[in-house]
Amino acid sequence: MAAVGRKLPVRLVNLMRKRADSRIWHSGGLSIQMLCSSHISRELTPGTNRILNTMAKKLTLAIYFLFIQSASAQQYDNALITEEIEKFYSEYVTAFTTQQIDQLADNYMIGPLYVRYDLGTVLLQNKEAVISHMNSVYSELSKQSYARSEILATNICVLNDTSVLVSVGFRRFDSSENVILESGATYSIIKIDGKWRLAMMSVHDAKNIISCGN
Repeated sequence: MAAVGRKLPVRLVNLMRKRADSRIWHSGGLSIQMLCSSHISRELTPGTNRILNTMAKKLTLAIYFLFIQSASAQQYDNALITEEIEKFYSEYVTAFTTQQIDQLADNYMIGPLYVRYDLGTVLLQNKEAVISHMNSVYSELSKQSYARSEILATNICVLNDTSVLVSVGFRRFDSSENVILESGATYSIIKIDGKWRLAMMSVHDAKNIISCGN
């Protein structure tokens, strides 16, 4: 209203109130323009009609840009999420390699957590179950003189702002730098209370790494 530069006549205000019923206003900016051009224009002077039409056009543009902004706000930042997941997964691999069980249970895994191996599926209901399972994993790895893991390829599929799939190929080495395992793994990573956590992992053939569609 302030952009017009002067107050509207009382007669115009009353007329707008009379014409602007819910059927017109609920249709948005286009109906506002139609209101100005068809109903009011017949009862106003040319100068006042031009003012009202200018106001209607500005209001229509404002509604349009607000709609565009609202739609954009609902989109998630794919690049930002990918960057967050790259950092999360890199830190997870470091914690796994250095056998930081408490850190894994506190910062990377969340119960219930489904873990799929060739021999079956393990359901870890809570933090205690995660810790117990990881102790068993490291007990087996120690028998192989496990020293470190190396990620060969990583595909990150952002499903939405709280769900991501990560599919990798990796190798495990013993203390003599011999390869003791070459495999693939796919993870479902979800955001809970603003923090990324592993919700599911499946170990599989290294050739079956998931690729994201474009």
